[in-house]
Amino acid sequence: MSTNGTRDVSISAFSRDQLERQGILGFSDAELATHRPGLPFAYQMCFTVTLIGIVLQSIPVLAVAMVAALGAVVLPKHPFDYLYDVTLGPPRNKPKLPRRSAQGRFACAIATLWLGATIYLFASGSNVAGIVLGCLLLIPASLVGFFDICIPSAFYNLIRFGRLHPGTRYAASANDGGISKDS
Repeated sequence: MSTNGTRDVSISAFSRDQLERQGILGFSDAELATHRPGLPFAYQMCFTVTLIGIVLQSIPVLAVAMVAALGAVVLPKHPFDYLYDVTLGPPRNKPKLPRRSAQGRFACAIATLWLGATIYLFASGSNVAGIVLGCLLLIPASLVGFFDICIPSAFYNLIRFGRLHPGTRYAASANDGGISKDS
């Protein structure tokens, strides 16, 4: 607790760095810590839906994950971000989540294609290959959902900026693919 009776919020340097690599720039430590519980929610939900789809070898369940990932590519936020904003955020007095960065949309585009390939394998009767490909998708999904490590963001940054990190701390703009608290 701080001297004024409010709870101190902080975020680890590791989490800050990983979130900035995802294009989430321009937020103070306190702002990031406030958003932190909701930022991985969409990835955790997609991980869960994909896992269920793989275990059940269910094309309709995997299609839900694919449509959600595609929604994150074409909408300002991931569809599960909107769900968080209206269900889990308000009871915990959390602000609405910021829109997804170019890095996040890139990651979801890759997941959309990956899920499409997994669905195709299941539909064509290649269930073992579908399970293997689907399980391989769970690796990066778990890394971003539970540890803030987004492998596709690193590739996006390398392609776009020639480096793993999109920019300097607290310096986001619409031109660098990142988002800022003013976006």
